[in-house]
Amino acid sequence: MIMKSAAFNRSYESERTATSNLIQEDIETAIIRGEFSPGEHLDEIRLARRYGVSRTPIREAFEGLIATRLVVKRRNAGVFVVKPSLDEIMEMFELVATLESFAAKKAAVRATSEDLKKIREAHENCIEASKTLDPAIYFAANQKFHEQIFKAANNSVLVEQITSLDKRLSPYRRLVTFRPHRIDESNEEHEAILEAIENRSPGAAESSMEKHLDLLAEDALTLAKSAKHLGGEKNS
Repeated sequence: MIMKSAAFNRSYESERTATSNLIQEDIETAIIRGEFSPGEHLDEIRLARRYGVSRTPIREAFEGLIATRLVVKRRNAGVFVVKPSLDEIMEMFELVATLESFAAKKAAVRATSEDLKKIREAHENCIEASKTLDPAIYFAANQKFHEQIFKAANNSVLVEQITSLDKRLSPYRRLVTFRPHRIDESNEEHEAILEAIENRSPGAAESSMEKHLDLLAEDALTLAKSAKHLGGEKNS
């Protein structure tokens, strides 16, 4: 009986962990997509009802999200989507610009013919997405373009660091994407990056990506300053 009980417990723990992981991934996706805004309270009971589970898997999912720095737990208040200060937003943009520029530089050297094809296709998809006049569709296409460049850099640690930062910056990158005329500007900047990579010009690829992200950061800062809900205090 003891052996059966131990086996049952292991099975239960494994199933619960799998459930918590799925919930964590879903909440993370919701945050990245803007379904939960910076500073928004994540109600434990409401989420338990949403996923049809007890509160335990929700709490475990929260722990995972806290580790990724997408949410923060405040004593006697609950769990909230992280709401960085303006300084923190700019610091993250500075770092991600450095990392993505390095990725573009490496992609210009390391990209295979298949990588180049995928980057070109991703760029063309951005152009098609812009014709829909739907910022959400363009945002998804834009993410794919950048992801193909990261992959072409052929550095898994680099990809991991960029992905982690990008998740935290997604609400602000999304906000800039929705700004009038930004989509057309972004497509032109993408073209310059793509051409540099295709021409195997690492210096040009690096500088083009840096310029692209510097402009993005400037727009994000301007919008963040004017949007009260984005100008939060540092999380404790």
